[in-house]
Amino acid sequence: IDSNSDIDIDADTMGDDGLAFLGLAAGTFEAEDPYIDIEVGNNPAQRVYIDADDTYTDFLDKLNYNGPVDPAGGVLGLYAEIDAVTGFLTIRPGTDNTPSGDFTYGGRLKISGGPYSTLGAADGVTTDGTGIVEALFGVPDPVTSVQHAPYKTTNLGPNLEQETSVNTGTTLIDFAQKMINRQISDVQIVRKTLEEEQLFENTLKTQVMDLSGVNVEEELAHMIVIQNAFAAAARTIGVIDELFDELFQNL
Repeated sequence: IDSNSDIDIDADTMGDDGLAFLGLAAGTFEAEDPYIDIEVGNNPAQRVYIDADDTYTDFLDKLNYNGPVDPAGGVLGLYAEIDAVTGFLTIRPGTDNTPSGDFTYGGRLKISGGPYSTLGAADGVTTDGTGIVEALFGVPDPVTSVQHAPYKTTNLGPNLEQETSVNTGTTLIDFAQKMINRQISDVQIVRKTLEEEQLFENTLKTQVMDLSGVNVEEELAHMIVIQNAFAAAARTIGVIDELFDELFQNL
């Protein structure tokens, strides 16, 4: 049984057994209002129902986020407006449409509709079987902006040469934690590389000193030996000089 409104079934005529034979039960079955799901930024999808007696201002109030207030209304992080002249509905991420507005929820926007379709409209535009999203926005996929990634990971820095190597950040906290973990890992790698390079440098210095360097203790020992030899030679020359003096005196 399909219906656009609530269905009341009573057992006055057929009785409960007769209804059960048909697979039915007595009672009132309320029709579910059509809805659309809207995701803004990284926020979870928020469902917006369209009641049978909703006006366009009622629908606008359900879309337009008016927080932070208590109680907050509308879709978190969504700005919605209806053009007074054309009647076009525009929605976008952010809570303010001014140039200096508070677009704090990024550029991602996704709209999906429930399993509902129209029965046509008197304007001759909306045909029978049109999905709810197309019936509201004129096209099945009304999002015209690029579906940006939650966080940019490449082409960063002054020369667009840096990258974060973090491709799985889902929230700001998650992204920050993974960025910190990445930085810690890079620091540890750099420190380990520096230790290995310093060890290699010390090894090369030792080899150079062994091959061409001056050993102060060894050279000092050589100088002492030479000094002692020079002193002995001087004494020998002195003795020879004395011998020559005595020889000349006895001539």
